[in-house]
Amino acid sequence: MNRLISALFLLPSITFGAPFDLQVNQRNIADTATILRTMPLPALNVSNIFATDEFTNLPRFYQFGASMAIISGKLECGPDWMAVVNKPTFAAVATTGAYSDLTGAPTMPSAQVNSDWAASSGVEQILNKPNLFSGDYSALTSIPASFTPSAHNQAFSTITATPTTLAGYGIADGATLTQLAMKMTIPAGTSAQYVRGDGVLATLPVGKRIETFTGNTDVNGLITVTYSPAYPSVPSVQPGPPPSSDMSWVLVSSTTTGFSIRLVQRSVLTVLSLQVLAGTVTNVASSPTQVLVVGQ
Repeated sequence: MNRLISALFLLPSITFGAPFDLQVNQRNIADTATILRTMPLPALNVSNIFATDEFTNLPRFYQFGASMAIISGKLECGPDWMAVVNKPTFAAVATTGAYSDLTGAPTMPSAQVNSDWAASSGVEQILNKPNLFSGDYSALTSIPASFTPSAHNQAFSTITATPTTLAGYGIADGATLTQLAMKMTIPAGTSAQYVRGDGVLATLPVGKRIETFTGNTDVNGLITVTYSPAYPSVPSVQPGPPPSSDMSWVLVSSTTTGFSIRLVQRSVLTVLSLQVLAGTVTNVASSPTQVLVVGQ
């Protein structure tokens, strides 16, 4: 109730503010209370900084100058080069010329250069260079006569020419299919039966099908699930506990193909200092939950 009264006192300040106005709570000079100040936002497309006045300590906006702006979260200063007027033009510099015109260029040792060949081709030939490797293994020197294989790991599926029988693997005491058939006679039965240790057919017990579904309620407070595949009979739908004590789950529908549940919240009334749940309910949207479904 105290929070409701406080909110009512704030309503005039909220009502008189224009759209997108900024409201700031500022402590007074005695630090005994706060003052709610409403500040109109500056015009659009103008960069500003929010700060306090150096003389009055009141909040205000400081506008950037014409050559400063906040662009993509960064403070940019100065005009763009294309916006500068009366800027000079620059002539292109020639980049061709003779190698001898360069200053500080290295010189080739004369003992390694064939000047006659350079004069006829325009390219200086380097002398005493090593011969190119032919690529033949036999052209290498000091090579080993044999190589010791190194240990490695390899997937069995990548090995070729593997044996297909136990004898091929060197297993001499393995039982063959014929020997196994002579040891045991498989009785006729169904896929739902098994052979017990005493050789008697028994029926497998019917197991329970247990599934868990998770999700969030929609705008109407609903969670709807379709089973895949459908149950032979209607299963048990068990939603998790609601988020709070004034909420509850309502089973809307439950069939062999799916279910739909709704999360509702009851209004709370205070009567003689006691809180009681009212009869009216509202749907609770965007509430996460987990539902357990158990069936045969």
